[in-house]
Amino acid sequence: MAQMTQERLRSLSGLEKVPLNGVSVSVYELIADAMFREMFGSFSSELNRTCLSGDQIDQFVRDHRQWLRSDCETFFLKRAGAKFVVLSVRLGVVTVELDLLDPYVWRAKGHYRLVVARL
Repeated sequence: MAQMTQERLRSLSGLEKVPLNGVSVSVYELIADAMFREMFGSFSSELNRTCLSGDQIDQFVRDHRQWLRSDCETFFLKRAGAKFVVLSVRLGVVTVELDLLDPYVWRAKGHYRLVVARL
């Protein structure tokens, strides 16, 4: 994992492989303020390697609810045509689609989570 990832994110799943349809994922918590492109870009320069399909995200939300929270968002990177989007999921709340290039800085005090495909 890149040094920036270690500075901004803390692994919640550790070495545990969280299985999904065709891939394993890791769950992280934001521990330093960051924008989406910093969060997801710190895993790999090839974003395709860390994103999940809509079906995989649906499966995660359905089968691994213990990683979701009602008081903060969990972010997933998804490919949508030629661009990447971030899906924001909160337990019991409808998913919201956000732009990966959005310059908004997410604050670590929000305890936001990320789910990414394991490299």
